[in-house]
Amino acid sequence: MLAKEALASSLNIPAIRLVRDLGLAGFLDVLRNAGFSSLNQNASYYGLGLVLGNGR
Repeated sequence: MLAKEALASSLNIPAIRLVRDLGLAGFLDVLRNAGFSSLNQNASYYGLGLVLGNGR
C-alpha cells in the first residue's frame, strides 16, 4: 500500500509507521510546507498522534 493511500484511507498503523520512519519533525515540516500554518508548536508537543489529526 502506498503511504498516500494509507493516509487518505485513515489507516492508523501505516500512517503511524510512516511518521515514525520519516521522523516527527520531518512530517511536521511537510505539513507546514503544505500550508498548515496553524501548527506552530514543536514536534514533541503533537507527538505521533499528529498524523491522526491531533494537531490543534
